[in-house]
Amino acid sequence: MVEIAIIASDMQEVIGTAISLYLLSDGYIPLYAGVLITICDTFTFLFLERYGVRKFEAFFAFLITVMGVTFGYEFVESKPHIDTVVIICIDIWANLKTEASCRVRREAPLSD
Repeated sequence: MVEIAIIASDMQEVIGTAISLYLLSDGYIPLYAGVLITICDTFTFLFLERYGVRKFEAFFAFLITVMGVTFGYEFVESKPHIDTVVIICIDIWANLKTEASCRVRREAPLSD
């Protein structure tokens, strides 16, 4: 019974990933191709795990590096006004600090 639940859970993830690829590609990647891509992904990760934990971690470090580089590239290409970005970041940080202090005050026990 547990095996059936695990298989059903995995099927749900594969179908969900296929649907998300379909939606993100605006229909360019059909559902069956999304399922095949997800299955290939899964077997790739299982295959990488055979090489050892270090190589598996290195692969994910590479993926995170690619993600960081592409975020940086998008940031540079969008040419934001740096002063506006800094002001918004400081404003958000100040609001988070204020909200955190309000939460602490509200959750503190009342003294007699």
